[in-house]
Amino acid sequence: MWQRCGAEVMLLVGDARERKAVRDRLPEPLRAVTAESEHRARSTGSGSARLERDIAQVRAAHETEHVSEVLDRFHAATHDDGGGNAIAGVPALVEAAREHQIDTLLVTPDGQDTGREVWIGPESDQLAFHRTELQYLGAARPAPARADDALVRAAIAGGAEAVVSDPAAAPVGGLGALLRWPANPH
Repeated sequence: MWQRCGAEVMLLVGDARERKAVRDRLPEPLRAVTAESEHRARSTGSGSARLERDIAQVRAAHETEHVSEVLDRFHAATHDDGGGNAIAGVPALVEAAREHQIDTLLVTPDGQDTGREVWIGPESDQLAFHRTELQYLGAARPAPARADDALVRAAIAGGAEAVVSDPAAAPVGGLGALLRWPANPH
């Protein structure tokens, strides 16, 4: 059931002995993403504030770990031996988004490039760095948009993930992406 629901973490709640018994029977992949809480709901359907806090802490820790892992992969891929699976810079990101090539978009709020102007059409993959380019691609009335907004729209519509990255480890300009396949060298 856990595999079908798409959950990325699990929180065991209940008596310490019961939690240990359940955890010991879990398959290793599931055990590795399982946390425990000694706090539990007082009655069925009602959660305690402490349990809610534990849930929030587990979710925040998981998200922090995930963003760190994504940033590590991005930085490893930007080196010469990375195989061209990471890009930064608005023109390259716009092209990759248009081609549905983005696997994970990294966005840093207030990054230097996040507010740059790009052009969008009515379809999520209609975006361009220059207005005339978008008209050439078939958008009758291109509209200006912030780069971060347009890229998030295109990435999510294309089935990609978008993560908010830590400013200290952010891609240059505040926008970057891990790609589904290597970028074409120009």
